[in-house]
Amino acid sequence: TIARDGTLYTNFISNGCTSDTAHIAFLQWVEPWETPSLTQDYLRYKSYSLALPAFLGQHGYQSTFVSTAPLWFLNQRAFLESTQFDNIVSSESFTSYPKYVFHAAADEAMYDKTEKLLLGDSSKPRFMMLETISSHKPYNAPNADTEEEAFWYSDTQLLAFYRKLQGMHYFDHGILIVVGDHRKMQAIGYDEIEKWGN
Repeated sequence: TIARDGTLYTNFISNGCTSDTAHIAFLQWVEPWETPSLTQDYLRYKSYSLALPAFLGQHGYQSTFVSTAPLWFLNQRAFLESTQFDNIVSSESFTSYPKYVFHAAADEAMYDKTEKLLLGDSSKPRFMMLETISSHKPYNAPNADTEEEAFWYSDTQLLAFYRKLQGMHYFDHGILIVVGDHRKMQAIGYDEIEKWGN
């Protein structure tokens, strides 16, 4: 439904195997080439440009990052802070919700929180980046313990959020961009293993 209503880019591919590569590419506008580092986190990447939240901040935007997950993995919080998000909403805002994969609340909670943020007073234009969790391995979401069930849940919640945005007339002036943050975290087929290794 969302792809039909909007524009679907079939050649936009996430090649990284963890979220950091996509976040670097999207928020720092650069291909995520690693720099020599002993750490295994976001900070091993060198930023050569003003990050998107900082850039938009210079143009009067208020920027918010929303995820139900804790942000310690790969030092994600420090990275997000370095990009100059005005607000970072994470697991501490969802303590009363049931926990699923990564000890995080499900996508529905994130969308509900985002809707409340959008309905709040703001004299500034907004940039919001949402990080969904429910479709991630190992698959564990409300009434979902398999890959197919988890993706069904995640897709259903995204569609419900999209419908709420329509009801709020968000698309009169707003844009929704949906991207995958990384590809499958393993080789897709034997030919790929043969060519690139595991």
